[in-house]
Amino acid sequence: MKQQTKQTPVVAGLCAEWREDDGFDPRLESSHEDNRCDDKHLRQVCKQAQRVISRLLLEVSTPICLNTVFVSSVDSEQHGQQLCVTVAHASRAFACDSAEVVQALQELQGAIRSELAHSLHRRRTPQLRFCYGGVLEQGGV
Repeated sequence: MKQQTKQTPVVAGLCAEWREDDGFDPRLESSHEDNRCDDKHLRQVCKQAQRVISRLLLEVSTPICLNTVFVSSVDSEQHGQQLCVTVAHASRAFACDSAEVVQALQELQGAIRSELAHSLHRRRTPQLRFCYGGVLEQGGV
């Protein structure tokens, strides 16, 4: 019967240095796949929220400062528990004060969340945080 020889020197020569995760198959780690699915789901929620909020701002008779505002982006925060809605003006001619725009959006927050709850089929509707991105003509957002 032949004796087995240790192959450690051969294996050690194949890599520059050993790390603690050497020898593990990354495909078997579930954390990477779970994060990918969550990110995809959150992107879908953000895109749907952007459509709903944009449509609502056009349909509802809003304050004058919101008539020319459009939703430039919606980003998830706190693992989807909160959405950051960034709005902007297309040109300087229609621009308003940023505090005035954010306050008007805060007043409509209940109606927006209600509409989001109807369109997003989730157990909990995310909280909304509004940011004013400025004027696109000047390089805002």
